[in-house]
Amino acid sequence: MKKTNEELLYFELIHFTRGARRYLHGEGPHTEAPAFPSGPGYPPGRPPHRPHGHRSPVLARERILTLLLEHENLQDEGAEAAGFSEGITNTTDNGTVSSGLRQKQLTEMMRINPSTMSEFIGHLESDGYVERNIDPSDKRATLITLTEKGRARAHVLQDERKEKLDLLFSPLTEEEKKELFRLLYKLQRRGEN
Repeated sequence: MKKTNEELLYFELIHFTRGARRYLHGEGPHTEAPAFPSGPGYPPGRPPHRPHGHRSPVLARERILTLLLEHENLQDEGAEAAGFSEGITNTTDNGTVSSGLRQKQLTEMMRINPSTMSEFIGHLESDGYVERNIDPSDKRATLITLTEKGRARAHVLQDERKEKLDLLFSPLTEEEKKELFRLLYKLQRRGEN
C-alpha cells in the first residue's frame, strides 16, 4: 500500500530526529552529515536506531553539566531578564539567587527517575565535575554546582554542540531555517488559539 504524503513526512521527521540526536551526541561521523535509520520505502544504508527511551549514561551526565552551566549563565544575566522558568532559580532568605540546582530540579528537567539522577550526580562528583552544597535557602536541601573542571568541560560540550548544529543545518539557508522553525512550531501548537 502506498504511503500518503503525511505518512512520508512523519517518518522522515522521525528519522531525522533520531539521526540528528545520534549525530549531535557523537555516535556518528563528525565530519559527515548524519546517517538516519531505514524503513520500508526509504533510502537504504541507514543504521538501526536505539530503542525508544534509551539514555546513554555518559550523554546524560554531559547534559547535566550543560544544564548547570546554562543555569549559571542565566544567573549572570539575571534570571528574570532571561526569562528563566519559575521554580528553577533558588532564592535565599535575603533575596539573592543561590548558585546551583537542586537534584530534584535536574531530575524534572531531564525527566529521569531520582535514583538514576543520584547515580549520575555521584559519578560526576567522584570525577570532580560537580559538588554538593547546602542550599542557603533551605538547610535540608542540597544544591549541585559545577567545579572549575566541570565548568570547563561544560564549555567544551557547548562549543562542540554548536559546531555540530551548524554542520547539521548547513544545507539550509537562513530563510529556510526560519521557515522550518515556523512550520515545526505551527505543528506543535496546532489546536491552540
